[in-house]
Amino acid sequence: MRRVSVALLLLLAVAGLGVYLRSRSHLKATPLAEQVPTTIRGIPTDQTSVQDRSPASSQESKPAPADLAASSPLVPLDHEASLKAGIFPYTTSATLGTAVNFENEIDTHSCFPLLVSGQIVTWLYRAYSADGELLVQRCVEDEEPFHTPGTRGGGVSDRWDRVLLRADPTQWGFTPIEAPDWGPFANPGFCGRFVAHWGFRGKVVVAYAYDIKSRRIAASQSLGPSNLETDNSAVMPRPEWSESCSGASFDPQPIGKAAFQLQEKRLSPEGRKLTDALVELQKSPGDPAAQERYLKAFPNDFKTFLELFDLDRELYDGHEYINVLPSLAKNHEVELGILLVQLSKGAHRDADAPNHLQHVAAAYAGQYTKTFVSSIKELSPTERANLITFLADVENHGAYIEYQDIIDGLKSIGQDGLAKEFEVARQKRTRQPHG
Repeated sequence: MRRVSVALLLLLAVAGLGVYLRSRSHLKATPLAEQVPTTIRGIPTDQTSVQDRSPASSQESKPAPADLAASSPLVPLDHEASLKAGIFPYTTSATLGTAVNFENEIDTHSCFPLLVSGQIVTWLYRAYSADGELLVQRCVEDEEPFHTPGTRGGGVSDRWDRVLLRADPTQWGFTPIEAPDWGPFANPGFCGRFVAHWGFRGKVVVAYAYDIKSRRIAASQSLGPSNLETDNSAVMPRPEWSESCSGASFDPQPIGKAAFQLQEKRLSPEGRKLTDALVELQKSPGDPAAQERYLKAFPNDFKTFLELFDLDRELYDGHEYINVLPSLAKNHEVELGILLVQLSKGAHRDADAPNHLQHVAAAYAGQYTKTFVSSIKELSPTERANLITFLADVENHGAYIEYQDIIDGLKSIGQDGLAKEFEVARQKRTRQPHG
């Protein structure tokens, strides 16, 4: 009965979406087909997704024979390969071993060991290449013993990761894609540089199309509430794309299919520059030159910061862009301190991006207190007071150890007067009501 109630709710929501879209049919939209390459033709239908077709192996996974790896063709970019033992379709330096079933109390999936120089780098369930970026869905082992001989305890991760290749070919890095409201029922479908997926905002179902390259939402539509009560991650059918990647359809039931056409919004020059700098930094996180380029591309005042990261802006939330900043301190301690002070002197408390900024700035001030002090001494009394108020503006100071670290650090270098200003700001904030 649960599935029936869900179906009815979703069907009603989809019907409402159809009316909404028809009511807007007179508006002119620029189709993505005019702006992005169409999909590559000629790929067999069984290469568009990974199916659980491989039996479990009772032996430890082994690399495929060299002759098999050499004979396996590479797949074109912007397509999802059907994984099988042999050469890994997206890089000739890796191979896939024999699939092994990962099982848990809910489901079982066939996962392939990714092997480089005979070492298992990770376990893969799906893989996709888009515009030069490799995305993978991995399998994760749990700590429980194998459920049955020849299997491993665990399952498929909910998330998809961008692959970050290191200088050492056996050391692969992984970072989650930033698509909104991603969860266990996302069931993504890829096309070109886009991914269509189901999202759940609380109990509200949302259809999303996300631009993998520019890291932003290309289109979205709320489909209404759902009382989804299941552990089946495949309960929401995978969204389907048009051949040109200009439209995606979300079909929770055989009838009442919802579809929308995408209208691309290009990144501003500032957004593009920062996004490109982040991609380069992720490829070479320890490169001082890449770090410097990122610092120079990052907005250096709070107004510009909000123009990029505020609600409904092109890089909304900005957590990935902001939370990478602490990694730059080792080689650029002074420059990072100046940037954070310049951003914070005009900042005010808010959710999402300002909240990320607040915690990054507070952590920096507590760890690099001398450099922090040298930067805030350049501020006017009004700017300094606003910076301190911004850093103090949290609801629960009991859990805000970064702020106490600032005070302790200031006292340790003889800045008792400045430490007192931080203490007074904290006392004032704790007397205010929450919210």
